[in-house]
Amino acid sequence: MSRGRPPRLACREAYARAAQRGMVLDAAGREASRFDFILFVRERVIFVRVKRSHSRISTLGQLSLQFSSEIAGLRKVPQIPVVSCELWILLPWGTWQYYGISDDAITEIHDDIGKISTNVT
Repeated sequence: MSRGRPPRLACREAYARAAQRGMVLDAAGREASRFDFILFVRERVIFVRVKRSHSRISTLGQLSLQFSSEIAGLRKVPQIPVVSCELWILLPWGTWQYYGISDDAITEIHDDIGKISTNVT
């Protein structure tokens, strides 16, 4: 089931942001893809899914409800030490929220300081 059009503009902006961090491999538009691109940073491989939200995500519970299928898809990526998954959400006023997704936790990532703030299972 689809929940609206693909976030093409958000993906273009996210791709540009990712390219500032490392090498990017575009995966958008591929049939049944769980991610929009793969980011290669130093010795890490990051699978990224890009979405839009009509409002700020204020709790990890809200994130889990609103983006449950995207989180489930990212959790299907094999979790090994050099691989991670992130959900990038573009808000209506042009700011981003970033979340690390692992098998057993969701972690908010703050772009401005590169710090991780909150974990939840």
